[in-house]
Amino acid sequence: MEVSHISGTIELATRSSMDAVGLQEYNPGALLSLELDVQKVVSTNCEDCQSSPEGVRLNGTILITEITGGPGGMGRVEAKVEIIHLQEFISEDMVYREWLSIAWMAGGESVNLQILQLHEPARWSPGGYQASFLSTDRGMETRTGPWILVETLSQDLLKIQGCLPQAHACNRDSSSHIDLISELVEVRKPVKVQQESGWVSSNYTYNGTDEPQRFDTFRQVLGLEEEPQVEQMTCLIEVDEIDSMKAWGIEGEGGVSISPVLSLFEGMGLSGMSLAVQDGVWSELEYSDGTCANIIGKNGELKSAIHLQL
Repeated sequence: MEVSHISGTIELATRSSMDAVGLQEYNPGALLSLELDVQKVVSTNCEDCQSSPEGVRLNGTILITEITGGPGGMGRVEAKVEIIHLQEFISEDMVYREWLSIAWMAGGESVNLQILQLHEPARWSPGGYQASFLSTDRGMETRTGPWILVETLSQDLLKIQGCLPQAHACNRDSSSHIDLISELVEVRKPVKVQQESGWVSSNYTYNGTDEPQRFDTFRQVLGLEEEPQVEQMTCLIEVDEIDSMKAWGIEGEGGVSISPVLSLFEGMGLSGMSLAVQDGVWSELEYSDGTCANIIGKNGELKSAIHLQL
């Protein structure tokens, strides 16, 4: 069986969850309702891949209501969204590269986020619940991290409840922020898609003092220290006019791993992405209608490239 549709609600109870949907100026607590079709996909245009990247596409509508605080006049947001997650396997269950694409269209405006993640060594990605969940009398529950519960309602229906990352007052004994239904069907033939393949590395020089702003929330998760000099950036385009550019060292023994919805995706029967780096550097380049960010390993190797296009 495979997932064909996801529906339900998520209470955006944390500051970071509101920021993630562009509601930085509003109070936490808005309600996100979603209706998403799900289809397995395979990429047809990766020329340097050892195997054809495969993954999943989610597309449909998102409605955000109960928005309070901030500038007046916004009571709801309705958006169309498409999410494509692809993985390149170099052997069974071992992933070398991942691509995540998120297209968000609301009120005549669009935002496109592209993420490239490289794993050296390759990351174990067994699928299903093997890595993150354990069996309990209530269903499948997360071993660590935010609490997620997956209950089997019938042969073709799963119920997912749980807590958002950084929601410290939420746990298995409290009310749930997440209330989703995952519908299952017999395994279908994957749909062919084309992935973003235009990543290019270029050298940049910036002599100004302005600091990039669009990834402020993301930087707060990393824990950053001294400011190393970085000249090379890997982006989807070559940027002609730079508004700001800066780099920071990543603190912490053992590095940093960011996977805010990995367990939620796995709970719905889907694969998720985790950004990880040890002893690395986070760098950003901002221009008029976009931002490019990189995670660089301690030996100068690219770990992740992120491009936000407004």
